[in-house]
Amino acid sequence: MTTTPGDRAGHLGESTSDPADGRPGVSTSRPTAGRPADWSEHTRRALALFAAHGGGDALPPSVEAARSDPAVAALAGPAAQTRAGETPAATTGAVSERSLDGPGGPLPVRIYRPAAAGASGPPLPGIVYFHGGGFVVGGLDSHHAWVSALCEATGRVVVAVDYRLAPEHPFPAAAEDALAATLHIATYAVDFGIDPVRLAVAGDSAGANLAAGVARCAARAGLRLDHQVLVVPWLTPAAPTPSRTEYATGYGLTDALLSWFLEHYAQPGRYDDPLLNPGLADDLTGLAPATVVTAGLDPLRDEGQAYAGRLRAAGVDVRHHRLEGAFHLFNLAGAVGGEVIGAATAVVAERLRP
Repeated sequence: MTTTPGDRAGHLGESTSDPADGRPGVSTSRPTAGRPADWSEHTRRALALFAAHGGGDALPPSVEAARSDPAVAALAGPAAQTRAGETPAATTGAVSERSLDGPGGPLPVRIYRPAAAGASGPPLPGIVYFHGGGFVVGGLDSHHAWVSALCEATGRVVVAVDYRLAPEHPFPAAAEDALAATLHIATYAVDFGIDPVRLAVAGDSAGANLAAGVARCAARAGLRLDHQVLVVPWLTPAAPTPSRTEYATGYGLTDALLSWFLEHYAQPGRYDDPLLNPGLADDLTGLAPATVVTAGLDPLRDEGQAYAGRLRAAGVDVRHHRLEGAFHLFNLAGAVGGEVIGAATAVVAERLRP
């Protein structure tokens, strides 16, 4: 009998230690009050919507086509495309934009302040956020709904960074922008409404790669971060894993697309650079406490899990949540269930609330 991606998604079982790790602090995600009944049902609906708008396993014909992919836009829904200043007050508090001085010129950022905190008030804990998109696509608008939800769930000011994209700006441009933005925000935290001793970094997919790199550089430079959040992280871009093979096709992000992104971002001679490949960094001691979120149906699942294990072995306080039945783009698929976004941000916020 031939199975489809929806068939393979399965159903979410009881919460157990991660069978591929088995150590305390690593868990699968189980629905509880306020969480969706079944992550895999969300995946089925999301993949159906993705396919209905032309999404599939074929590589994009060009970078321009990838950046205007209607299938990804359909997954996100219209709310995700709301720009700063247009967000309903009931959903998110003050949203503003500014530019920082970046290594390659002006570096746009979008600042989110929780609705409960009001438009002004004492400094709050903060997050510097880096969007996903394979270092080639994505931006402030593509991740607006997700970052808004993260702001509200954590009660933190979130500064989303619009770093330079490849192939126009290859590695290490994005990594340099991420580090420069973090150092600037840490130095002038109060100007952003942020408490300078409560600053975290976070990102999803390629953005999680940037966050992991910043966390490592910060530790070496003596900059104290209070947390790092890595959602469906892409941490060892050139390294094969079982999940890269098992979920190579059929789940939105394919193994071939990962290779396509990497080819546009970096030269093969740079693949061993720990700034590009945090999963291969030889020393992870002294890094900020970490929350690592992986998706059960994601080609990147295994490298996120492995990195959580390496952090723990290095003495870092880490918690790994594996969302069984979820696929790589779950955090952007608000069009098929906002409750999933709420559940995911609740997992992230577990150790980030003020």
